[in-house]
Amino acid sequence: MIEERLKKLEEAIFGKTNTKIKKYDYVRMGEIDWICYKVINDNIFLTTVKELSEEIINEIIDGKRLANGKYVRYNNDVTDDTWKNSVIRRILNNKFLEKLPKDKLNLMKKDYVRLLKKKEVEELDGDLHIQSDEWYWTMTSNTNENDFRAYVFIVHGSSVPGYLDYFGVHGTLVVRPVVSLKSNVLLTGDGSKNNPYLIENVN
Repeated sequence: MIEERLKKLEEAIFGKTNTKIKKYDYVRMGEIDWICYKVINDNIFLTTVKELSEEIINEIIDGKRLANGKYVRYNNDVTDDTWKNSVIRRILNNKFLEKLPKDKLNLMKKDYVRLLKKKEVEELDGDLHIQSDEWYWTMTSNTNENDFRAYVFIVHGSSVPGYLDYFGVHGTLVVRPVVSLKSNVLLTGDGSKNNPYLIENVN
């Protein structure tokens, strides 16, 4: 009984470590709701529950030619389908990253923020699918088209969850980011949808 009270007191003061964060757990970070879609060793991979809102897109994108409301162009160059040159990569790893606690994130190769890969989408199920009916970008090129234009794989929303298609990079779709959370972060909450793990946004 005493140990249980001490544990609750410790959690209230110091928070909980996220060593128990697991697949399907919900996290609140940067005033955005995330969900854990996989855990590899000490890397906890999160993607947003829904697409980035129009309010957030307006905050992180200056030029109207790159976005229409919450719908964002993958790239300005209609012949370039590479993630490394994409407009979305540049936006997510600059102004959007400023909204997140960068010191609590792992670097994924050269990015702190990226999109889901086609292979990852194929492994999603249940609540891991986007919880809206919007179509969103992946970071995987579709190189099967014999066309001068560039195409990227996209994912359908909740009406056909997880259905993959492709779309020209000059088009506009919603954005569903991915981050990798460190395993030593202190947090509160229980990981449920109604009481997600809460991560402070202070860098």
